Amino acid sequence: MTSETNPAIPPQHGKSSIVQGTVKSPQWRTFYASSFAFNFTPFDCNITFQLPINVAPGVTAMQDEATMYVTLSTLKLLYLHMKVIIEACESELGPIKVNSASMPTSGSFASIKEMLKSTPIS
Repeated sequence: MTSETNPAIPPQHGKSSIVQGTVKSPQWRTFYASSFAFNFTPFDCNITFQLPINVAPGVTAMQDEATMYVTLSTLKLLYLHMKVIIEACESELGPIKVNSASMPTSGSFASIKEMLKSTPIS
């Protein structure tokens, strides 16, 4: 495939030039999410980003916006990067407040362990 057949590939400026960059998928989109849900297997994790919506007067439901699947090693890297980002933000802006009802609990840990056990490795 060349730049003539795929406009996402920049034209080469010499035989030895290597071009690296980011190309957006045709399915790429931007969305807002204020909540998320996890699901685990021994092989990967999926994170579904959600937004609360009103479905009837006084009735709210979570609307799934997108789901991201990652390997467990990628999930750990995501955690490590997010930890650095949060620490940098808080060092500049002060503590970030979160809803204490949304914090993980010991029940969250047990739930994840059960999800991992429910998908046997064979």
